[in-house]
Amino acid sequence: MNQEVATSLLYHIDDDALSLGHAPEATRDWLKSLGLPVDLLQFMMFNWAQADGHIGAVDILCSKAIPEQEDVDVYVTHKLLPVGSGPNGDRFVIDYSTDSCPVGFVTSSEYGGEGDPREFFRTAARSVESFLYRIAEGRFYPCEYYETGAFNEFLRAEAGHDAFPPYAPRQSP
Repeated sequence: MNQEVATSLLYHIDDDALSLGHAPEATRDWLKSLGLPVDLLQFMMFNWAQADGHIGAVDILCSKAIPEQEDVDVYVTHKLLPVGSGPNGDRFVIDYSTDSCPVGFVTSSEYGGEGDPREFFRTAARSVESFLYRIAEGRFYPCEYYETGAFNEFLRAEAGHDAFPPYAPRQSP
């Protein structure tokens, strides 16, 4: 994750409704205890929303509310940081098991809060900044688990074909 780019993009798309800034001290202490990659840790401690709001169609939790979620311990045990939700209630999470910090959704219709939520996680963007870039550019971003799966399948199919007529499948070198 590139903290500088993510911060710039978040401030660019915010209309002051998210009250971006420093998390409360108790939240910063909790974030430090999770073993987050340094860029994500600093981003969440000093630039995340301090008021609940929206980023595109995704509802975002303020930093104080993140550790107060009922089942947050199950998610962070598996290195998923739940920071919001889609319109249907699917959890919007940051996967901090890798430095790139992909974001995506855990389905609420299949995951009941017990066991490993990763089994019900689909990546919707390569990183936090990739997600924010799509929103800043006004590009489509899936807003729930099943839509994410369909969109990812579409992107894979598109990548395998020429971008111009007759849209023939690309040949392997």
